[in-house]
Amino acid sequence: ALPIFWVVRSMGDFDVVVVGSSNIDLVSYTPKFPSPGETIMGGEFAQGFGGKGANQAVLIGKLGGKVAMVSKVGQDSFGADFKRNYQQVGVDSRYVGDAEPGVATGTAAIIVDSAGENCIVVCPGANMKMVPEDVDAAAELMQKTKVVVMQNEIPLPVTQRALEVAKKAGACTIWNIAPCPAEAKDYPPEMFQLTDVLCVNESEAQSMGGVDGLLAKGVGVCLITLGKDGCKVVTKDGQQHLPGVVVPAGKVVDTTGAGDAFTGAFALFKGKGLGDAAAAEAACKIAALTVQKKGTQSSYPTHAEAVEAGAWPSGA
Repeated sequence: ALPIFWVVRSMGDFDVVVVGSSNIDLVSYTPKFPSPGETIMGGEFAQGFGGKGANQAVLIGKLGGKVAMVSKVGQDSFGADFKRNYQQVGVDSRYVGDAEPGVATGTAAIIVDSAGENCIVVCPGANMKMVPEDVDAAAELMQKTKVVVMQNEIPLPVTQRALEVAKKAGACTIWNIAPCPAEAKDYPPEMFQLTDVLCVNESEAQSMGGVDGLLAKGVGVCLITLGKDGCKVVTKDGQQHLPGVVVPAGKVVDTTGAGDAFTGAFALFKGKGLGDAAAAEAACKIAALTVQKKGTQSSYPTHAEAVEAGAWPSGA
């Protein structure tokens, strides 16, 4: 039987539907990186839930938003754990499907040395087994949501179908092109035309021809993230810089997942009816909270914590 709160969350409209990746993070902390052929003794080990899509959905769920996830995991223990985690944080996971037998849940093996530098090997596994038909099957969600958000960790044709279905349903489309490969500048032009809000950082925007070029391709709003310096909301009518929240250096513990927290919070606040600037300003405050705790999803605040910290916007 499904948990009662999951059933309640699944009824009625959604604030956000996320179409994206689900990865298990496997983190090993070692004094140094091993050389080829070398075996070394490590220290602490941590396992967590990750993937840009999953992070954004979980952030929204923990903040109390009505959110659904469209993704794919393996028929393995990691996949089962992922589905349980989605349900525990209030994410509707009915369209988190299973890949065929033998395909593993996506993983990220991360080694962190004593200087805080890391090496990462991502095996996308089930994420790359998503197909456009997975989006078609979840079309009912798109018809019940205000916002659909996508990233760039699943096959591009799946993201394109999500943009098409969401736009047809009248939802606000947010595309967070991350990671952003060199070929992103040559992505199908209709994908940009279907994007209401494109969320990238400055270097990613430049690699795709700059903000002016993106707007010329048909993007409605470019949301340019600037890390600790906040973000810029850019349209054809001009731009607005929203300063970041100053977090004292001594309080910055772990910046992992802060970008996903920003995107997820922005999507949620858009779904709650806030304008672009107000949603972005509030998202900066949520992201600032996350860097003050260790971990990724474990650092994401609940609604009560956001309210207590003064990070919950009025009107949402």
